[in-house]
Amino acid sequence: MIKRLTAAVLCTAIAFAAFTGCAAKEEQTDIDLTKTADELQSQLVFKDNLNRLDDSMMSNFYPSVDLSKVSEYAVFVSGTGSTAEEIALFELKSSDDIQMIENAIDERLTDQKIAYQDYVPEEMVKIENAVVKTGGNYVFAVLCDDTDSASEILSGYFK
Repeated sequence: MIKRLTAAVLCTAIAFAAFTGCAAKEEQTDIDLTKTADELQSQLVFKDNLNRLDDSMMSNFYPSVDLSKVSEYAVFVSGTGSTAEEIALFELKSSDDIQMIENAIDERLTDQKIAYQDYVPEEMVKIENAVVKTGGNYVFAVLCDDTDSASEILSGYFK
């Protein structure tokens, strides 16, 4: 009798742990990208004003991104072009397309290296130390001076 009771309690505990584990993962799937971008802009120091890109400008900055596979994005780039500062937040319709965004970010960083290595070489630190975080259907990238703080803020979204 005790063995049956113990087995029943263990099965219940395992089922409860599995159920609550799934619920915790689902909570992460509702990140407000506009609020996240606002938080990053208010908590990090940017030397330049960052301007939000719309669909018509995205292909200039992230040409390999298929917007039909993106649920939402919030991309802010240097308004003057004098800095490499950038915030790029993407929510995908499917996690199967994460690699597409990671590749697009890599391409963007390569383009930025080419553009800034002779133009403003001190910006290379931001490009080479870009903070990129992925979790669920999200990919976030931040280029700024304070990479430790950016990493900490972004990590808070992917616990």
